[in-house]
Amino acid sequence: MTSTTATSESSETPVIVVAGYGPGISRTVALRLAKDKGLAVALLARTESRLRDAEKEFAAEGITAMGFPVDFGDVDATRRAIESVRTMLGPIHILFWNVASTTHATLLLDPSSISALSFSFASNVGSLVSAVQASLPDLTSARGAVLVTGGGMELDAVERAQSAVAWRFSSLAPMLAAKRKTVQVLHEELRAVGVYAGSVTVMGPVKGTGFDDGSGRAKIELSAVADKFAALLEARAGAFDSVA
Repeated sequence: MTSTTATSESSETPVIVVAGYGPGISRTVALRLAKDKGLAVALLARTESRLRDAEKEFAAEGITAMGFPVDFGDVDATRRAIESVRTMLGPIHILFWNVASTTHATLLLDPSSISALSFSFASNVGSLVSAVQASLPDLTSARGAVLVTGGGMELDAVERAQSAVAWRFSSLAPMLAAKRKTVQVLHEELRAVGVYAGSVTVMGPVKGTGFDDGSGRAKIELSAVADKFAALLEARAGAFDSVA
């Protein structure tokens, strides 16, 4: 675990966990919500060097941040990371799930498709549920929230399946659909204990992210995604919204 901007003793400062931290959507949403709500930030990602750099970036913004390296393909490792956040940083008020799984594989023709599917489901469904379970005592006490980034290929429309095949994301689309259903179920289960769960479906490539190939096809602004998550959190009503 890395830490350059927080002490090793837990405080009572409320925390937003950013699972799948990167320089795009997760960074923009984390900065927005941390500033709006006065939160410390737990950064979860696979790459330790990225976490060290991010800690410094958040410190420059006046925000306490601590990095926790984790392999999201391992649901037990994800649970342990959440437990470390609670012990070393503070009580979790928001769990923001933005774990990427972008392996290019066709379901029928690519021999790597089974391993890609397995990893996608473990990292985006299994580990999401594991993280919710591990953070549930804090979320319940704070009447907190679980926020999840979705993608347009999760929707039940023929053109979305066609896009998945055309872009060689056949192994990604089934996971996105399963994650959407998981959010829907979490929304119903968690509201019984006062916790909100919701997702923003990002309907296309976002400028300044790994899906922006420089062709001009990326039209969605990072700030628009952050605005949608902030509004979803404020309303705490339906399970889904979208940005296009």
